[in-house]
Amino acid sequence: KHTMILEIYTMVHVLISLVGIFSGLVVLIGLLNGNRLDGWTKLFLITTVATSVTGFGFPFHHFTPAHAVGIISLVVLVIAIFARYRRHFAGAGSGLPKFTLGTTRDASDASKYALFGLKPMPGANKLLGNCWT
Repeated sequence: KHTMILEIYTMVHVLISLVGIFSGLVVLIGLLNGNRLDGWTKLFLITTVATSVTGFGFPFHHFTPAHAVGIISLVVLVIAIFARYRRHFAGAGSGLPKFTLGTTRDASDASKYALFGLKPMPGANKLLGNCWT
């Protein structure tokens, strides 16, 4: 029974993460075209926070690099949410969405590679690596 619950939890975590990745790509395309896409941005931020938080729900026996990535991702997301919804991108916060999108995408991808034993697609960093410039 415990294994089945863990499998369901993993599927929910991955589905939330995939929605975050998809919505993040939509936001990235919008940013590159000069559109803010507020609804997609909100979906991206909610699902990316949910992915990071649910990542801590998996059983573990010691602190791993995935935990460090999750903590860093949550800190960056808190800053991005503050910049977006409290400061309305004023000042230095205006470049933060692209940085956040890149950082959380990289962290999310790294967790999926570790979880499923996948290797990154060749050239993926060249394709999306400039999203925080």
